[in-house]
Amino acid sequence: DYARSLDGGADEVGGKLLFGKKTGEFSHLLNLEAGREIGEDSSDDWGYGLSYGLSHPLTESLSLGGEWYSDFGDFDENFSDQDHRVGPVLY
Repeated sequence: DYARSLDGGADEVGGKLLFGKKTGEFSHLLNLEAGREIGEDSSDDWGYGLSYGLSHPLTESLSLGGEWYSDFGDFDENFSDQDHRVGPVLY
């Protein structure tokens, strides 16, 4: 994807790989992403992230699961500078 800055900052280019798999009654979703800024005032660093979701149906129209999101920034960042979130979800 390509995101153009409307305020004069750096633009951003990136990509995602999307995976989905069903094992038994469980559904798994995995998204891997990478991107970097381009143009004027851009950083030379690449940013990386991932998300993972697991769900199990409770009824025909309701599923319970959990999701995990991580934004690693670049590989030079400490764990405390990264953004990680995990929690329950209801679909």
